[in-house]
Amino acid sequence: MKARLHVLTIERVKIGDNLKRWREYRLMTQQELADAAKLGVASVVRIENNYTEPRFSTIKKLAGALNVEARQLISERPPEPIDKQ
Repeated sequence: MKARLHVLTIERVKIGDNLKRWREYRLMTQQELADAAKLGVASVVRIENNYTEPRFSTIKKLAGALNVEARQLISERPPEPIDKQ
């Protein structure tokens, strides 16, 4: 007897959507965010457009540049504008 394999579909968190919301909340351009995070602007654009999923080290750089915690970029909930202390 063959066992059935049940596949759960989990909607991936769109880090790019959260990143863009936080960047706009901070009134930063993509270039300003890239400079602050020491990344190329093309990388920021690709992440915001959800063309690529960043490594956690990149998420930490972006979070630092936005003055938020990394978990706020990868959360499934909409970003809450609360500064880290």
